[in-house]
Amino acid sequence: MHELSVVQNIIKIIDEKFHDGNYSITEVVMEIGELTCVEHQTLSFCFNSVKQNTILKDAIFSINTIKGKGMCRFCGHEQCIPTLYTVCEKCEKTGMEIIQGKELQLQYVEVNKHV
Repeated sequence: MHELSVVQNIIKIIDEKFHDGNYSITEVVMEIGELTCVEHQTLSFCFNSVKQNTILKDAIFSINTIKGKGMCRFCGHEQCIPTLYTVCEKCEKTGMEIIQGKELQLQYVEVNKHV
């Protein structure tokens, strides 16, 4: 379950940046490509389980999904690809180069500073 290690790393990064207690995190948003093999429900479950007793304890977690997109290595046709092994719609060959859909990144963190 690599989703747990992804969440642990996110929390570690955010905690290192805002650890002094003067901040609260209200929202965490990730961009995840649909070709990453990361299960969104599992990632959300892990986040909600691990955030307790951290600076993110009250944070909302959401995911923006990036659709898979590929370009045929034979004919150059670009198309949406729902899986890693998609056949080209134009020439019907396999061998799509992935140009979008493998993203796995923290898009933004909403932070409130306490005065």
